[in-house]
Amino acid sequence: MVEPSDQLVQITLQEYLASLAAGTSTPGGGTAAAITGAQGCALLSMVCEFTRNDERIVELAQQCTSVTNSFIQLADQDIEAFEEVMNQYRLDRSGEAYQSALHRAAEVPMLVIQEAASLVITAEYLETAGNRLLISDVAIGANLLATAMHSATVNVYINCRLISNMDFTSQTIVKMRQHLLIADRLSAVFNRISQNLGEIPNVT
Repeated sequence: MVEPSDQLVQITLQEYLASLAAGTSTPGGGTAAAITGAQGCALLSMVCEFTRNDERIVELAQQCTSVTNSFIQLADQDIEAFEEVMNQYRLDRSGEAYQSALHRAAEVPMLVIQEAASLVITAEYLETAGNRLLISDVAIGANLLATAMHSATVNVYINCRLISNMDFTSQTIVKMRQHLLIADRLSAVFNRISQNLGEIPNVT
């Protein structure tokens, strides 16, 4: 569970989108990736609420609530991390503080990827055990989580390109690519459900 922040939770969806569209550097793509993950997680949570027929579903619902909250905090932390990078760049882009800010800016999207990856078993379980009337929500939730993971990768890459510590960069990228195998599993949940729903009699 990430440490709390409260910038985004204080504004409406309309205000958030206006801020995202504005001519300012934050919020940006990293925040959008985290919010995308939160939406995917919330959909899985909704399916759990309509399915509650065994203890496993109760556990998964609790996990979804925790991860949704983490995504929201990471959305704020992405703003803070990027703003610190820009502050240190203006002060001394050759200094240690700038490198430290870049490290943090790479770590936040990695956490987005990890949080999304933690829900793959939940998505796969709900694909088979979730309320069948909400199977499309399972598909969309899994797809949004995979999208959040793929979106966060570019922010890992762009910050790692500027980090001088090659050991950190190498370890981070290897770890990220391992997690992306889980994104493939989330995408597979979406694809299977989409294919099954698309098999409509007498439609070619």
